[in-house]
Amino acid sequence: MPFSSLLASRSKTDHAKQLKEYFTVIENEQDKERKNYEDAIKNIHKTLIALKDGLFGPRDGSSEPAISDVSQLCSGIYSQELMTTMINNLSRVTFEDRKEIVAIFNNLLRRQVGAKYPAVDHIMQRPGILFKLIEGYDNADIALNCGMMLRECIRVQELADIILKSPDFYKFFDYVQKSTFDIASDAFATFKDLLTKHKSLCADFLERNYDSFFNRYRDLLNSENYVTRRQSLKILSTIILENANLSILKKFSCEIDKFILIYGLFPSEAFSLNTKSGIMTNPMTTSAFDIYKREVFDLFKLLGELLLDRYNFSVMTKYITNTDNLKQQMNLLKEKSKNIQFEAFHVFKIFVANPTKPKAISDILLRNREKLIDFLTTFHTDRTDDEQFNDEKAYLIKQISELKDTKA
Repeated sequence: MPFSSLLASRSKTDHAKQLKEYFTVIENEQDKERKNYEDAIKNIHKTLIALKDGLFGPRDGSSEPAISDVSQLCSGIYSQELMTTMINNLSRVTFEDRKEIVAIFNNLLRRQVGAKYPAVDHIMQRPGILFKLIEGYDNADIALNCGMMLRECIRVQELADIILKSPDFYKFFDYVQKSTFDIASDAFATFKDLLTKHKSLCADFLERNYDSFFNRYRDLLNSENYVTRRQSLKILSTIILENANLSILKKFSCEIDKFILIYGLFPSEAFSLNTKSGIMTNPMTTSAFDIYKREVFDLFKLLGELLLDRYNFSVMTKYITNTDNLKQQMNLLKEKSKNIQFEAFHVFKIFVANPTKPKAISDILLRNREKLIDFLTTFHTDRTDDEQFNDEKAYLIKQISELKDTKA
């Protein structure tokens, strides 16, 4: 009897039990050349296909699986702890079988029974599944598979909350800077979902963990990798403009050292900023800016998205009261990359537009008023069709020109 027919003749719970036994063989067998190991790998492949067909229906689309059969199959998967087993053995199975596991895992997460999602409840009781998926970014062979399953989990607020409250969340600050581009990009996609998918959850996390988060985030904004910096800036912009994070934005924009980071996006040949005095000087050398073009833009886009999200109102207000943040964004405005300049502009404008700017922020803007006005006047003049951008730029020039020196 063909293997697929043999599987079909068994109960759905038997399929799950048999698959668990095959995984046990490859877990315990150290010699991959032994016949029982090779047989187990082959049987895992066949059984995974059968399980997938049981969940999705025949691959030719000829019919839908019976609800009772799917229910029985899912019960077997949960009772045999197959979600955990499949993740633990992801690196042991073949490339094709990893894709089958991802499909099965994600399908289970989406399945709803009444008002409940059984797979979500299953994972909430076994958070180690989430942490094992995060750990997958350390293994190049399975990193992308783990990323796909993680992002499916993050769609569920309760599962995202578990990750944000875990020390494992901070591993992403290292993963997004991986030397392998595909892995770093995938980790960034997961990182972004964690910070932007659930607005109120993210706002609460940033409010409670402002210092620990932004201390690490500034390192991303200073990364030598172009893509990292670009994505991080984009997220920052999202956070700042999220109303719920207004307090974070206000705090961030009042810290003097952050002013230096913002300043960095100005064209490098225009001027440089003395990080101690907050005074711009000419000229700025360009050699340093040729090193990290790949990751900067995406880093700042991510940062922008976080700060501009209405749920992050308190985060935004905290952020824009920190002069460190303003300096950092000004430094980003002098980047040679126009994409990074543009993303930094959307963060920088919030510092300027803030009607209750702290004196330290106003002082830096005042000391550099003439240079800022000259710079903004010629900033991205090719965007003639972008009416909103040109209106915002004109508004910033007006606000900076009308700044008045005040006594402390």
